[in-house]
Amino acid sequence: MRKVALWAVIAGALAWVACAPPEPREPPHVLLIVVDTLRADHTSLYGYERDTTPHLRKLAREGTIFARHLVNAPWTKPSVASILTGLLPPAHGSQWGDFNRVAEGAVDVLAESFETLPEVLQRHGYTTVAMMTNTTITPEIGYAQGFDRFEQIGADLTSDRRSVLGAFEALNAASGPTFVWCHVMAPHNYVLPKGRKRVFESETRTPILRREYYGPKMWNSYGFRFREPAIDVYDETVRWVDQGVGALVRRVRETHPNTLILFTSDHGEEFGEHGGYLHARTLHSEILHVPLVMWGPGVPRGRVVDELSQSIDLLPTVLDVVGVEPPAEVQGRSLLSGGEDEPIVYAEKRNGRNLMRAVLTHDGKLLESQPDGTPGRKPAKGDEGTWHYFEDPVGPDRESRLGALAPDELTRRQARLEAIWSDSVALFEARTGGESQRAIRDEEIEALRALGYVDDEASGDGPGRGGSGDETGQDPGDEPVGGASS
Repeated sequence: MRKVALWAVIAGALAWVACAPPEPREPPHVLLIVVDTLRADHTSLYGYERDTTPHLRKLAREGTIFARHLVNAPWTKPSVASILTGLLPPAHGSQWGDFNRVAEGAVDVLAESFETLPEVLQRHGYTTVAMMTNTTITPEIGYAQGFDRFEQIGADLTSDRRSVLGAFEALNAASGPTFVWCHVMAPHNYVLPKGRKRVFESETRTPILRREYYGPKMWNSYGFRFREPAIDVYDETVRWVDQGVGALVRRVRETHPNTLILFTSDHGEEFGEHGGYLHARTLHSEILHVPLVMWGPGVPRGRVVDELSQSIDLLPTVLDVVGVEPPAEVQGRSLLSGGEDEPIVYAEKRNGRNLMRAVLTHDGKLLESQPDGTPGRKPAKGDEGTWHYFEDPVGPDRESRLGALAPDELTRRQARLEAIWSDSVALFEARTGGESQRAIRDEEIEALRALGYVDDEASGDGPGRGGSGDETGQDPGDEPVGGASS
């Protein structure tokens, strides 16, 4: 018998469990779809030359696209915390303690003193559900706050399918307003369904050098020897996700029209643009610029928003649609109500050995990279850093143009960055007493290792191979993406 496409099975299941469209209700359901490791410029939704997102590209005409949306951190843990709390990384503090540098035994947690989006919605009568496929985001470090049901599924392709179908079933079974978080991991993992016909294949071959950051991981963990095959497979995973997520968005809009849907990512991915690969190590545009599309009540149809937006804006935007005031300390703003002030985006990296900070406005990005600290210790802010300026806040960071800024303008931007950082740190200290860490457990280290966030090689401080359905790191029946031939 002819094999049925995997996402076609999901689409059929969605259709099977669908009931007659319910009467519109108030307040709306909320569906938040987060595709892990999805950079905006590798989606045809954002003009990529490869048609990686044909379904979402068409569906986006029914909603609003935010063309210059940015995350506040370069990897999942702090980025998700910013989505959940509406707070910048130095304000929520959940950044450190996840790589091989956990020798000191500490891990940051998302403190209970912060009120999360599901907690706010729960207080206003919502049922809250998380279909979580990133195994580093756990209840033990505070990420289940406010969820009636926090289902940690796994991190393979089967888990992605379960997350998509489970999200739809949760909405379909809802007896009242419901918030659902649907997390999908495929682009992080570089794994595709076995036998899937490839659409993308590059003819060129640029060697991945072991001296490049995460170069050894690309060789040893993924089996890639050349840059282009890695990009080909990444693009294939994006196209595979587009099928399932596109089916989910379409069915929810048909059967639950009174649903606010948000589609976004927690960070992007590098492919050698700055001498390295993967994510978590820099604050370049390839990492920070991710998609954001919204559909549903209060969302204009066919609109493209060109002003800057950021992850911390999602909480106040959702609450704006629901008609609930956000917590007083929230640092983001509603993307549907607008505002008179110029949007200012702040991003921070505080994992690994060094601290990196950036402030972005419509006319550029100022980036500071501070010197490496002591291995195994949480990097502290020093007095001196190396500064860079890029004139396009979301374009490729090809060349620093620091000299293009007049001295007083550079000083003004540096002061703005310092003010955001200081205000955020003060907020963190006021809510937590300045500390939100606990001892990390062996099982958590193993979960981090499965996703590549614990490096058994002394040189690394970031992601390696993806999630696993068995000890090889593959979902049974799915195929690896590297191999010596790559």
